[in-house]
Amino acid sequence: MLDPEAGTFSDIPVPAQPVITYKKDLWLRATDEEAETIEQVLAQQTTRKQRIFNEAQYLDHADPLFAELLAGFVTAFGTERAGQLLASS
Repeated sequence: MLDPEAGTFSDIPVPAQPVITYKKDLWLRATDEEAETIEQVLAQQTTRKQRIFNEAQYLDHADPLFAELLAGFVTAFGTERAGQLLASS
C-alpha cells in the first residue's frame, strides 16, 4: 500500500488461510468404534449443537465451538488421536 506522505510502499497484509477439517475426512479417519463413540458424544449435546454439527460441511478451527469439540475428542480419544481425527483437510 502507498503511504502518500512518506512516498513509500508497505507490505500488503495477506490474510491467513482458514484451517478447516471437512467432516468427510473426520469420518474417513475414524474407525468404526471411534465413529460410534463420536455419535454417542454428539447425542449428549444440546439439540442446537447437534444441528450445527450435522448441518456443517466442515469444521472451522477458528470457531469457538471447535474448541469444545476438540476438548470432547481429547476426553474420548486422548490428545494425539484427537489431533489426528481433527487434523486440517
